[in-house]
Amino acid sequence: MSVEPEGTRALVRLSLATAWRRRALWVWGAALACTHQLVALIFDRHRVEPEIRSGRSWVATVTEAYERSIQATTLEDHAISVLLYLLEVWLLVALTRAALNVLQGRSPGPILSSLRSRWKAILVFSAVFATGTLLFDLVKCVSARGALIGFLLSTAWTFSLYLGIPVLAREPATGLGAVRRAWMLIRLGWAKRLAGLFLIGVLSVGLWQALALLLALAYQFLARGSHEVPGWFPLYMALIRAPFLVVSMFFVVADQVFDAALYTGLTEGAFPELPSGADPQAVWRARS
Repeated sequence: MSVEPEGTRALVRLSLATAWRRRALWVWGAALACTHQLVALIFDRHRVEPEIRSGRSWVATVTEAYERSIQATTLEDHAISVLLYLLEVWLLVALTRAALNVLQGRSPGPILSSLRSRWKAILVFSAVFATGTLLFDLVKCVSARGALIGFLLSTAWTFSLYLGIPVLAREPATGLGAVRRAWMLIRLGWAKRLAGLFLIGVLSVGLWQALALLLALAYQFLARGSHEVPGWFPLYMALIRAPFLVVSMFFVVADQVFDAALYTGLTEGAFPELPSGADPQAVWRARS
């Protein structure tokens, strides 16, 4: 399957513009960003920093630190992460349902009531999603080489199932039916989805790096060149989490709008377009 660069870039522009204009979607984006942060905190609290020793290679040093971090991870940590994965799938379905409504020119609508009858299908799909993720996480615990293999398998597993989210949001499919439908859809649109995620990821990383640079310069200005840690440093570190959370919310929403638009194109034969038709900059100016 060949990738159509113009078509993929148009979907990315549509996703970014929709995420910017429809701030009602940010509620679900905020919940998902917080869930991601909780999963990261569970495993980051066991992280062991590499100890630099003379005569040892950098690879051996990092590998040793990683293996010590894995050994410190408990079964309870994995159990909590599975519960968070279950919550994440439910939030993704809610956000995608709202995004599909927006792409059809409607309001995001009452999401909770519309998904109430779908809880069994969402639960089964979430269990399949979380089980595969947990198994691949256990592979990461074997060794540093296992970590690479587990990461690749986990990434492929997540990639193959993500189009099941809009299936659950729109179609009356069962949980296992959504898994099968996701695999069918990803075979049709894997290249466009991969290209879209790459473009959105590049934009996200670039904005994160620019934001980190600005905050670092702000710290240097406030510290006025002092090498001592100021007393207000803990408060500063707490406050700078806010802009990063906003960036995370925005790109989580944009990512799900992209999947919703891709799903619409794969199932209906026509991809959604920007409301302005030809000038995407007008969409941004509408909010500025």
